[in-house]
Amino acid sequence: MSSVDTTQVAGLLDGLASGSVEIVDLTQPLSETTPVIKLPAPFANTPGLSRTQISRYDDRGPAWAWYTLTVGEHVGTHLDAPIHWVTGKDGADVASIAPPSLIGPACVIDRTAQTESDAGYLLTIADLEAWEAEHGRIPDRAWVLLRTGWGARPRRGDVSERRRARSADAGSRRACVALAGPRAADLGLRHRDGWDRRGLRGRL
Repeated sequence: MSSVDTTQVAGLLDGLASGSVEIVDLTQPLSETTPVIKLPAPFANTPGLSRTQISRYDDRGPAWAWYTLTVGEHVGTHLDAPIHWVTGKDGADVASIAPPSLIGPACVIDRTAQTESDAGYLLTIADLEAWEAEHGRIPDRAWVLLRTGWGARPRRGDVSERRRARSADAGSRRACVALAGPRAADLGLRHRDGWDRRGLRGRL
């Protein structure tokens, strides 16, 4: 590790210790009521979360509690490895992704106000370009985080409103999906091909 890298790591550790660097948990609680994507026939669907009790401080295990969990690998907060899609079938699985590829600068595009006034709001290329005009170009290999405010809304309302949103303009939907993770296309961590600007323009 170079001296520059060492200095950066030391600065991060100092920031964490002093509280000047904040760690934000972006995950959502996973439960039996977590909404699950539903694909149309004839495609197979993933199960949601279910759990079976093995023991809970009883004769089956007097000093411990544990469960058997059954859950689809794409339920709740998750990461798509390249091999998830046929276009990356010869690529890396989750365990093979290089850790440095999972770390990068974060750019937050806040559209909470827009989704509160329009449940079917979908981010577009024009929205992204407007954000860059105000804040500067999104760096290569950056994580682009789309803040919608959906996490604070009731679960049941979310499902129906999101279904209506998914039926809206396909081009806008692709742009929105594309901003769910790293924009660097070479990482392969994406829901569709072409998460970089050139790929998005080719689709719209």
